[in-house]
Amino acid sequence: MLTQFSFKNFKSYKSLTQIEMQAEPEDDFEETLLKVDNISERFLPVSVLYGPNGGGKTNAIEALISLITYVTNSINLLKYNKEVLKIKATPFEFEEKNDNIVQFEIYYIVNNYEYRYKLHIQEDNIVLESLYRILLTAKKPEKIFIREKDDINIGKILEKNKVNTIVNPQIPYLSFLAISYNLDVIKEAIEFFEKARFINIDSSDMIPEEFLELKSYRKIFLNILNAIDSCIVDFNIEKDEEIERYKIYTIHEVNNKKYRLSLDEESRGTIKIFSLLSPILDVLLNGGICIIDELDSRLHPKLLKFIIGLFKSDVNSNGAQLIFTSHDLVTMSNTVFRRDEILFAAKNEKEESELYSLFEIRDKNGKSVSKNSSYSKQYLEGRYGSDPYFKRIKNFSNKD
Repeated sequence: MLTQFSFKNFKSYKSLTQIEMQAEPEDDFEETLLKVDNISERFLPVSVLYGPNGGGKTNAIEALISLITYVTNSINLLKYNKEVLKIKATPFEFEEKNDNIVQFEIYYIVNNYEYRYKLHIQEDNIVLESLYRILLTAKKPEKIFIREKDDINIGKILEKNKVNTIVNPQIPYLSFLAISYNLDVIKEAIEFFEKARFINIDSSDMIPEEFLELKSYRKIFLNILNAIDSCIVDFNIEKDEEIERYKIYTIHEVNNKKYRLSLDEESRGTIKIFSLLSPILDVLLNGGICIIDELDSRLHPKLLKFIIGLFKSDVNSNGAQLIFTSHDLVTMSNTVFRRDEILFAAKNEKEESELYSLFEIRDKNGKSVSKNSSYSKQYLEGRYGSDPYFKRIKNFSNKD
């Protein structure tokens, strides 16, 4: 479970920027917050980023994807012989004296520990890396390792296992340890990264059929299809021996008669629903974080609201989280989100993106945005400083 992610000098973000998943002290939707045994803190199941085109929404989630893929890419390539997406750690471009060091730091919870991982990258070389963990009931973190360029200092756990401290400067030491050793602490530390899912809504990849065979997936799928007034009443999965792959067939009911169509014959919207919901349900049922750019693209607001609601419902029993960007104003509502679940991205006069939450915004009298406000209306009025038409804050400003 993600608790906090910060980054600096990445694409349009020059200054230190943070995505905070620890819930603020407000009483909205308390029953939807994620809970962890033995600690009082509560965490957000959802975080949505709004803002104008070019304001930095996509860059913010790409920072998180970049960190995750830097860690997992070597593992997938060397351990599983599988290539995956990798987003280059590109530094802020409008700075003549930029040292080109992109900084990432992430806190996340796995089992009874919070892991704290830091990675600094300069032109694809690792210049700083560290991993600590702290027992949720403890006060002092435990060092797993610290790396400064070629110098790696290991903690007691790694010392006992006599691990190698010589590693390629372009490979994270965490990845090297995951590939080379079977250590519980490393397997636990790497679990968060390996469970992360990035969904490209324009991808033509087919659905992982093994997920759809599960009864729990099928039931939820059919409930969703029913919720959006689809006439699809069922679906089947069959293996096509000629092309050696599985094909999905939808069952429609029209005038009390059932008809069968290949998913390839369905509309792009229906295909998207199937391809989108499969990995989402995988994350929901198995835990992990799901990151999606422009989730609302070609989705009816009713379905978008339904998907958001899944992460806030009892279906989400394993601490799954959804982080996505959106332009949809129908769901920008106090009936869908808490104020700390809504983030805004916008650029300042120096072309630097800034990220801030609705909970942080204050008016000239220091008063916060009411949880009873019409968020979408005030957003379009430019009060939040990041609507599609205005980049200047009118009546509100960021809290210091």
